[in-house]
Amino acid sequence: MRALESSPGRDADPKSVLFCSACGRSAPMNDGWALEQHDGRTDVDCPRCGAVVVSQPRFEAGAGRELVA
Repeated sequence: MRALESSPGRDADPKSVLFCSACGRSAPMNDGWALEQHDGRTDVDCPRCGAVVVSQPRFEAGAGRELVA
């Protein structure tokens, strides 16, 4: 697991705030949320309680870009 890092010289958009429904923590994306990758998915975990806040599939660049005729 690793913490999300912010881009140097760029503040988080005030609208990009994550909320943990398990413990009530809310904070910008670049404020310590834990990033975990497993089983073809990327999860964002709450650093306070460990609950999964976001879980989404990972896609390889260029995968699935075949045109269907």
